[in-house]
Amino acid sequence: MALVAQHSDTASFLIVHDSKKPGQGRLATVTTRDKGLQYLPLNWPDNQEPTDLEGLTAIPGKSSSSFMASTSAGKVYHLRFDASSKMVRLLKVFDLPNVPQGSELEGFSVQELNNQLLAVWAHRGAGLETAVVYWGLLNPNTYQITQTASTRLKYPGLCRHECAPCI
Repeated sequence: MALVAQHSDTASFLIVHDSKKPGQGRLATVTTRDKGLQYLPLNWPDNQEPTDLEGLTAIPGKSSSSFMASTSAGKVYHLRFDASSKMVRLLKVFDLPNVPQGSELEGFSVQELNNQLLAVWAHRGAGLETAVVYWGLLNPNTYQITQTASTRLKYPGLCRHECAPCI
């Protein structure tokens, strides 16, 4: 979910759905109001609906209508969202660098740091398999991410075993 606009009494968010079947929603807006939430499904902008969207981020330094959504397999969709018309336009599709086979990427974010765009994404891990957080610098003109580093993370409280990798 990513913030689209915020006013004194409302806030609007663009959200992605973890849909895997054709025809299921991929994008929607959620708007908070004094009397609850308004949910509005959006049409995907082309015939190539993505499978398994997992992350969404606003792009710093761009207009408030520029977003990137990522799939669990590492495909990224650069989108433009017009809040007044509720239309989504697909600008570019590209891949995250060096995504290992079988990865389950569950998050994606782009933040501005020292006048550069830092992209961060993560493989969730499961059971004894550790999670992996990756990061690199994004060139918004070429859609290239130079992967600079990654780190493995494990949380021993999630494992019910008393084995060496979990302790």
